[in-house]
Amino acid sequence: MEKKYQFCTLRKLLQKLGVLQVVWFLIALFIGFQLISACSAQQAVILSLAVTQDEVQHWTPLIKQFNDKYQNNIEIKLENIEGDRLDGSDKLKKFLVDAFTKRKPTDLLLYLDIIWVPEFAARDWLMDLTREFPPQELKKDFLVNEVENGCYGGKNCEEGKLYRVPFRTDIGLLYYRKDLVQANKIPKTFDELKTISKELQDKLRKTQKDSDFWGYLWPGKDESLVAMFTEVLHGHGGYWIKNQKVELDQQQTLVGLDQQQALDAVKFLRNTIDNNISPPNYANFLEEDLLEKFIAGKAVFMRNWPFVWAKGHETGSKVSGKIGIIPMVHVNQITSGLCKGGWGFGVAKHTKHRNEAIKAIKFFTSAPIQRQFTLNYGSVPSRRRLFFDPKIITRYRHYPQLLNWMDSDIKKGATTEWIPRPRIPQYTQASCILQKYLKEALRSDDEEVIKKMMGTAAQETRELLSKKTQESLDTETLKCETASKN
Repeated sequence: MEKKYQFCTLRKLLQKLGVLQVVWFLIALFIGFQLISACSAQQAVILSLAVTQDEVQHWTPLIKQFNDKYQNNIEIKLENIEGDRLDGSDKLKKFLVDAFTKRKPTDLLLYLDIIWVPEFAARDWLMDLTREFPPQELKKDFLVNEVENGCYGGKNCEEGKLYRVPFRTDIGLLYYRKDLVQANKIPKTFDELKTISKELQDKLRKTQKDSDFWGYLWPGKDESLVAMFTEVLHGHGGYWIKNQKVELDQQQTLVGLDQQQALDAVKFLRNTIDNNISPPNYANFLEEDLLEKFIAGKAVFMRNWPFVWAKGHETGSKVSGKIGIIPMVHVNQITSGLCKGGWGFGVAKHTKHRNEAIKAIKFFTSAPIQRQFTLNYGSVPSRRRLFFDPKIITRYRHYPQLLNWMDSDIKKGATTEWIPRPRIPQYTQASCILQKYLKEALRSDDEEVIKKMMGTAAQETRELLSKKTQESLDTETLKCETASKN
């Protein structure tokens, strides 16, 4: 009886509405259910990532792998494709600084240069990753020095917090032409480097009739100049800023730019220009510019980073199979200094997507992804085992030697040291001060001018470090940016 009543009721409704109206009603009902279903489904969390422009082509396939793995859950978008070109680390840093100062980024996965960590952490921009990535656990698989340089807030990771997980490391190297430099004449000292460079340069310029052939190429622009200078400075027995704490009555020794060793380092570089061993327009060169000359067969020696090896053996390179690598030279009784570089991942402190960012970091710093990036880009991994990976060694047979040099600073009687740049929040300002006055010193042959310029650099650096951290970060940035344009 009840079913008959319901049927009659439905029939009366259909008669009242009409067939057409019922059809439209059902269509609307179907669409409504679809919209509700779509809205209830989980939308993908989008994370933004920016890298230096030269790495974009190598990051694109890695990001695709990640997006495919976490399809409909997490998606990473590469800012370089959607926005401006970020040529070099300076432009990438400006992009990140602008993001933090103009807004509180909630979606950024941060690709960080090793020298940015203290500043970004001091500015309270970075999330503490200690819980998700315990440093002592990381040290079982990653280079210990790389892990330590990702911590801030104490003299080591035990006292501080972890803000950056290592992805790839870097080490300053001196490249040379094996087909030109005899095995028994590979230089160990600065004097030997000058002598051999001059002899081979004069010989090749005469036989090849090429005035653009150089004995020794070194970078003189921006941070490239600073990284190179730390090695030359160390090789003369000097230092820039001490990383360890200095007692109040010894504050004058905190900065070493005005000491004799620093003046000798400047004179060495100036001497390579005066003797026409290095190009007079050195101040225009970044590492990529030097690489172009070197692979075109226009130099004997060149200071650069590990990525040179892959580029130097590509099709079209005139030095393929002719490249040798040694640590930076030094004066007698002093070790070689190899400037420490490296890149890793951090997370914006105010992110809304902590768990998703952690998954991304674990994915990109995994052994398979590091291996893939290393093979394609020619960078150096941060996981120790990858230095002996069969595929990597087949292509980069010198990597075990690089690891030996990077580990040598903890070995008794070592002849090389892997030297970090000052781990201070005011690093950008300190670097800018050094760039400004070092460039002025390198323009002069007058010893008094060199002494004055380096003395001023030392004094301004001491004044910078004497200020409270936050005060120096707030008041010195504009001054530093202005000075760097000079």
